[in-house]
Amino acid sequence: MTATITAVTVATITAYTYDVFSTVFGAIAIGLLLILLVQKEILRAVGGTLSRDWTRTLNVAIVPLLVAFGVIIVLRLVSLIYP
Repeated sequence: MTATITAVTVATITAYTYDVFSTVFGAIAIGLLLILLVQKEILRAVGGTLSRDWTRTLNVAIVPLLVAFGVIIVLRLVSLIYP
């Protein structure tokens, strides 16, 4: 069973190109970033100490996603300049 799953995984990964992987990863990262930013704003609007704690906790996930967003933008611009 494990050999079959490994073979299917390798076949699936090699079937797609870099552009497909980067597009899918970028869409997932940007979508998750938007969801977390909206959630943070809603919590900030509610107010209170519990909301403030949750807002700080969300920053742990938001900051790396912002870095990933920046990397995605830079790589897309580079791929447009140097095709």
